[in-house]
Amino acid sequence: MDGLIIVPMIDDRHSQELCEMMAELYVEDPPAAGQTTREQFLRTIERLLNQPACGSILLLQVDGKNCGYAILVPYWSNEYGGTLLFLDELFVKLDYRNRGIGTAFLKRLKQDCPPDTIRICLEVSDRNAKARRLYQSLGFVPRPYTTMTLDPESSESL
Repeated sequence: MDGLIIVPMIDDRHSQELCEMMAELYVEDPPAAGQTTREQFLRTIERLLNQPACGSILLLQVDGKNCGYAILVPYWSNEYGGTLLFLDELFVKLDYRNRGIGTAFLKRLKQDCPPDTIRICLEVSDRNAKARRLYQSLGFVPRPYTTMTLDPESSESL
């Protein structure tokens, strides 16, 4: 996809459209954490705009129009001995799919990731076979681990 432009989100001009894309993502691929809300999306946008060390939002554009987005979150891994770049979300609008946008984005991400990045990581749900095939075709490999979470606010834990 030669016409793909990747634009770092630096202000909230695109927040409305971004929230719509986020909602669309979670309708198509429901989150394991339960219901998501517009307020949650806005908190994410505000956090990443105000604290760029926590991560970044990239807008994917074709012909001057937003056609998707990605959220990137860097973190240090003792296991790998360096910074992992976690692709928290990647979304391409339905009308722009099957044009190579996801592939082009991931190839560019590999080429242009921060220099201290030693791995790019992502999660993919079992329901999303098409995305899993894409990621594996580009060299992503499953890790032999299960992701587990704990809600520190829950009275049902510990």
